[in-house]
Amino acid sequence: MLHGTMWRFIGVGVLLLTLFIISQASRRLTGYALLVVLVLIILLLKPLNRFITRTYRKQEKTADKFYRGRKGEDTIYDDLKKLPDDFHIFFDVTVPGGYGNIDFVIAGPTGVFAVEVKSHHGEIGFDGQKLTNNGKHFEKDFLKQSKAEALQVSNFLKNKLHRNIFAQPIVVFSNFVKIHFGMNQVNGVYVIQKNYLQKLITTGQQRFFPEEVSGIKDELKSLVTG
Repeated sequence: MLHGTMWRFIGVGVLLLTLFIISQASRRLTGYALLVVLVLIILLLKPLNRFITRTYRKQEKTADKFYRGRKGEDTIYDDLKKLPDDFHIFFDVTVPGGYGNIDFVIAGPTGVFAVEVKSHHGEIGFDGQKLTNNGKHFEKDFLKQSKAEALQVSNFLKNKLHRNIFAQPIVVFSNFVKIHFGMNQVNGVYVIQKNYLQKLITTGQQRFFPEEVSGIKDELKSLVTG
């Protein structure tokens, strides 16, 4: 992806090339012919300028979303590091045959959790099918995405450990948002602010003994990229 500085260099390069062509044309052409060349160059530069500007803005927007997402993941990781020592954190998890990466997978005595981090602002709602942001649907179906990622983890652990291990899907917002779900699931997914994440993970009955957590941890290690 070309960043903003690169697009500026491209724009300067196009301008210099245009000036060079004009200077060469002025030496060989005169009168009406030179005027025609200049008009054609101007007509070509306008759509080219629009294309460069539109592409630059689109890529700047994409880059901004990427960096906001990374910043949000760093914020959540700082919170997760405060979990008790018997919880194990796995960042940027990729399941073989799966689609994309999972932001975090947590394994501990209270269960296995697949955490998807979002960095949006606004008021988060639910229209009966999908999450909404200020009354409008998000660019993706975050509930469907989160459940699919958790299912990938569950299936992986089942194949490795030969037992059913449920991975609980969680969507957590790293920035301040208005959410009215509390600690209640939304279509099978916990949708929470970051302030509730530690409580959600650590609260609940014990599901695994230490040796079971150790076995799950050993398998999840192989899924961490990098």
